[in-house]
Amino acid sequence: MTQTGSVAEGRLSDWISLGVLASWVPRDAVDEAVEATGKGAKRKGGKLPPHVMVYFVMALALFAGEDYEETWVRLSETLAEWGCWDPSQGTVTTGGLTQARQRLGHEPVREVFAQVARPVATEDTPGAFLGPWRKMSMDGLEWDIPDTEPNAAAFGYPGTGKDAAPAAFPKARAVTIGDPLDFYPDGSYRSVLVNPKIKGKAREKLLEAARAGEDLDPEKARYVRVIEYEVPDREGDGKSEVIALITTILDFPDAPAAVLAQAYHERWEHETGNAQLKTYLRGPGKILRSESPDMVKQEIWGYLLTHYAISALICTAATNAGIDPDRVKFKRTVRIIRRRAADPAFSP
Repeated sequence: MTQTGSVAEGRLSDWISLGVLASWVPRDAVDEAVEATGKGAKRKGGKLPPHVMVYFVMALALFAGEDYEETWVRLSETLAEWGCWDPSQGTVTTGGLTQARQRLGHEPVREVFAQVARPVATEDTPGAFLGPWRKMSMDGLEWDIPDTEPNAAAFGYPGTGKDAAPAAFPKARAVTIGDPLDFYPDGSYRSVLVNPKIKGKAREKLLEAARAGEDLDPEKARYVRVIEYEVPDREGDGKSEVIALITTILDFPDAPAAVLAQAYHERWEHETGNAQLKTYLRGPGKILRSESPDMVKQEIWGYLLTHYAISALICTAATNAGIDPDRVKFKRTVRIIRRRAADPAFSP
């Protein structure tokens, strides 16, 4: 096990550079996103065109502890090799980078993420599928952001209820949500999730339709299957805890309750992914650097895009090595990329 993991990580260290990382965020996708969002350069020959700034936003996520100019130094040689930037254009300053970020806005980075962020694991990737279904999960996370008036107005503070102490920083956050119909032989039961915006008589009408087994408008309600099981002494306090899983796989023989319950522990890998974003990329306890809502959104999309590219690289290397991607350490991968930032292995 250890040997296989080291083989995969060794292979990864041979592949990694900013150039290879950018293979998951190709230049044509960046150009299409810039054009689609109407953020193209206003004049030709600009020192910091939009496509360069998309990669710079990614680099800010990769080098979260560095200032603008140091991040640019680490990125510029690679950009020059790609033909994205000409060093003869002169010195790039913090002020110039700040203005270029503001011109770019968050929309192109969000659009790039929408274009390139696709499931990378294949059926050959260990641990990626449960039978014919690709394993996926949902979760939420929060980001501390600078305490400026625009940020506070746009994102607000957590814990601002009547009896809550005010938080030190505003937070940007991303998030999500059910009545039993039929019981199945494996102990699971059919239920329905209703759009929380639908209330009163409209909600009761939907529930009556569900009890009658009628087809439901998926925009209003969906049939689901619920699996409940007990975990003894989960928190080490001598108490047991009931876990409720919800799935849209309604035919229980396709995915028996016991199989789904066994797979549930992998859902906590999502927490690991969030930790990768907030701890290994940004750094523990650090706030984001952006002082306006648009730049906060841009910075977050940059983190998500960079995290996707690194994770895709890890998944590909692990699949080729025949091991579960979980066994390739994200933290070590980030360190390798940072060390080899000026080694442009290939042009995107």
